[in-house]
Amino acid sequence: MAYTELNNVTSLGQLFSYPTSVFNSFYNIVLLGLFLIVTSSTYFSQRRLTGEGDLLASLSVASWLVLIVASIMSLIEGMLPSSTLIIVIGVTILTTILLLLSRK
Repeated sequence: MAYTELNNVTSLGQLFSYPTSVFNSFYNIVLLGLFLIVTSSTYFSQRRLTGEGDLLASLSVASWLVLIVASIMSLIEGMLPSSTLIIVIGVTILTTILLLLSRK
């Protein structure tokens, strides 16, 4: 695999956009990893403290956190495509609706 050289970097935005120029799905995988880590950590923490874990609440919390991070990432030009941000917004809306509908 041939890597492009990192020449004439004048801003931090260019430095953050470099992994995307080498591997297009780099930040998508980072966001997915963040989502899975936050979901599992909040679920198992809640299960340990209360004896029961609420998976929908954990998914909702993780999706909101990933939405905040993805929104910040999308501000840097070339770092995150807008299609990824739209998917993250859709997942956040879906998990929040499921969480609200599952409450008694």
